[in-house]
Amino acid sequence: MRISPFKNMRTLLYASLLVCAFGGVFIGCKRITSNDVSGVYIRSSNGVADTILLATNGIFHQTITFTNGQQWSKTGSWSFAGEIVEFDTFYLAFDVPDFKYSPEMVIPPKALSMEELWVEKGRLSKRPDDLPWLKQEKGSHK
Repeated sequence: MRISPFKNMRTLLYASLLVCAFGGVFIGCKRITSNDVSGVYIRSSNGVADTILLATNGIFHQTITFTNGQQWSKTGSWSFAGEIVEFDTFYLAFDVPDFKYSPEMVIPPKALSMEELWVEKGRLSKRPDDLPWLKQEKGSHK
């Protein structure tokens, strides 16, 4: 009796699908959600702090504090799409010009009508070489 090669391939396909479907449960992998992304993020350089609070209800609050204590604040909405956080309004307080390694301050901050930031392992950033916002542990921020 000869076994059909298609039956073996079908069995292999089903086994692969089961591993993909249930493997994440056993390994602990899961998709990142907006609840995972929400929280407080801070980036700072040269005494300027840029703080973003991403609330679970889709509202964000951004505060930029300059070295002399002067502050600029924005409130708006945010959404999470795959690996990107999209803001409907934003302040840009730092800029990293091409071929430079350190950020330049933009004071007063530049008001933007929208912004997109990449999400990666507790960080938000505009570009891979940019100064990131780092997610703060609960209770570690003011």
